[in-house]
Amino acid sequence: MNEDIVTWEINQGEDFKRTIEVEDEAGNPVDLTGYTAKMQLRSSPGHINVYLTASSDTGEFTVINGKLELSIESAVIDALTFNQAVGDLFIFDQAGEPEKLINIRAKLVKKVTEWLP
Repeated sequence: MNEDIVTWEINQGEDFKRTIEVEDEAGNPVDLTGYTAKMQLRSSPGHINVYLTASSDTGEFTVINGKLELSIESAVIDALTFNQAVGDLFIFDQAGEPEKLINIRAKLVKKVTEWLP
């Protein structure tokens, strides 16, 4: 598995969802059943302030049909205040061994229009 750099545009007022498929060196899909995941977004690598954490432990990451699914509710996204962030996503196999899957560059697109529910 090769780590890639991805750019995510995160829109306030919307749930943020991504499906992450992993391939081995030969290009074959890797079944992530039994794996867990964790990611963090920060202003810069190693910065003390964490803008967002998502993990399997807290329910943002699930594995469906062997693929990693990320889902963050709009209420969480609406509370974010950063403009740009960086992060990474690690997966952990059944033995708990970590592997960095992707590096993330994130841009928060702030909601302008307000409405009453």
